Amino acid sequence: MISIDLGVPIRWFLAVAAACGMLVPSTDAHAGEVPLTASVDSAVDLDPPLARAATVAAVPPRITSMRHTWTGKAQEEFRLDIRFSRDVEGFTAEDLDVFGADPVSPVSHLNGSDRNYSVFMITEDDYEGRVIVTVPSNAATAITENTTAPPEGNIAYTYDFRVDNKPPEALRAEVVGDELVVTFNEDLDEGTVPPPANFDVLVTRNGALGTERVSRVDMRASEVILTLARAVRPGDAVEVVYDNVGTRALRDRAGNLAEEFEFASVANNTGEGRAPGAPQGLAAVADG
Repeated sequence: MISIDLGVPIRWFLAVAAACGMLVPSTDAHAGEVPLTASVDSAVDLDPPLARAATVAAVPPRITSMRHTWTGKAQEEFRLDIRFSRDVEGFTAEDLDVFGADPVSPVSHLNGSDRNYSVFMITEDDYEGRVIVTVPSNAATAITENTTAPPEGNIAYTYDFRVDNKPPEALRAEVVGDELVVTFNEDLDEGTVPPPANFDVLVTRNGALGTERVSRVDMRASEVILTLARAVRPGDAVEVVYDNVGTRALRDRAGNLAEEFEFASVANNTGEGRAPGAPQGLAAVADG
């Protein structure tokens, strides 16, 4: 038995008892009632598939790679391949902003779908410089199962590369003895040496016109060196003509064929009593 001090007011004991009753869990709580902290957590816990869709939709698609592959002669035609980080839709050739090239055919849609697309393009005629391809932002939208989120447009991307479809140009011709040199405005493909038959050399001496056979063709960087069967003399008027026929016709390192040319007045720098020397440091040769 608990003794009660009669000097303490009875209302004090009643207040203490009421306070103790507040600390005892209620037996009237409904079955399955969730604590407050659990209720807060469950309020933000989304269904996992919807949560993943919402996360993916929040990341805009970007271009992970863009590259070109030459498909035609020299650098005239190429295939452009584009890959996105995720599946997209609504992407057309009209969305491409291209400088220095155009689609081969005026198609409204690129080849491919989802992440991978390609288009064939042709460079501008007689052009040497850079081709710049830009895919502007929001040209394509992400494909997603989350229909409640707004569609995500792609991030802008720019790709550029150098192109040369300009044919090499013969600038001048000079002859010293039996060596006639034609100089071009750029380096030539030393792996493709034309035969001597592609060249005609005409020599006028004392008013009489004759031909001089080309016995050998050598190439060195931007120069084509013709070795003549007989050396020209001081005062001879010399002319050289080139015909770009055959599979070994002159071309630059990009594969552009040199056009036919004719130098009606080759600079004859042959000196009196000068003995012609053999060509030095040649990279490629074609004998006649």
